[in-house]
Amino acid sequence: MNWNLIGIFLAGIFFITTLTLTLKYRRVKKLVWSYKTKKVIGLGSNAPPELQLMFGRRRITDLYQTDIMIFNAGNESLRRNDITEDITVRFEGAEILRPPIIVAKSKEAIRFTTKAVKDNNDFSLELNFLYLDHNDGAVIEVLHSKSEKLSCSGNVIGVKKIYYRREYQPRPPSFRASFNWRDFAGPLLTLMLLSLIILITSFGRGEPIASIFEKYTMVFSILGGMVLGGLLGSLVKCLDRYSFWGPFPRWSIIKD
Repeated sequence: MNWNLIGIFLAGIFFITTLTLTLKYRRVKKLVWSYKTKKVIGLGSNAPPELQLMFGRRRITDLYQTDIMIFNAGNESLRRNDITEDITVRFEGAEILRPPIIVAKSKEAIRFTTKAVKDNNDFSLELNFLYLDHNDGAVIEVLHSKSEKLSCSGNVIGVKKIYYRREYQPRPPSFRASFNWRDFAGPLLTLMLLSLIILITSFGRGEPIASIFEKYTMVFSILGGMVLGGLLGSLVKCLDRYSFWGPFPRWSIIKD
């Protein structure tokens, strides 16, 4: 039994576990936002001038729906008194066509509110709350005309910046649906291929198998570490797709 290899393996496991726990439990404030936009209806370039779209009493050419998600991804609470500059989501070049609607929030106690405000030719949402504990937040539905760009700004004590975390999307229906065997096949096939090359080359020189493993202990240790890292990375990717610690809390999932 190669105790050196076992020691390296256990040391790697200990290091990864320690790093994960340190990152998980350190005190940090982290405000995260995301959004997903879809076109509800619109006039094409070939539409005749007689064809009109109306939203209420307003004539429009297109209508978009954007779901905005914002929440506290850190483990340090955020409070209203921490806000020194209003948290706003700006719709550049667009008009918000009706008051925004809060379609989901973590709990009533956070007293999350929002309103649309006009700034020159652009519209923005102002977001406010009493407090946000870990994973607290809200999802806001906005109906608007075509926007050139969405951006989120504001200043909160202890928060370096408001992070954007990829397109807002629902959680897969099950962990099995999130699992992709190709994520794990790559690292394993790499180990098998490189090991096979070493063995075939060594056998061709007439070396016994015992001396091969003794001679290439360091090489196999490095390969094992690389494969272990690849497998752990694949597992993290799988868990992230299912959202165990990943992009969005359970309360935020809105069915289409």
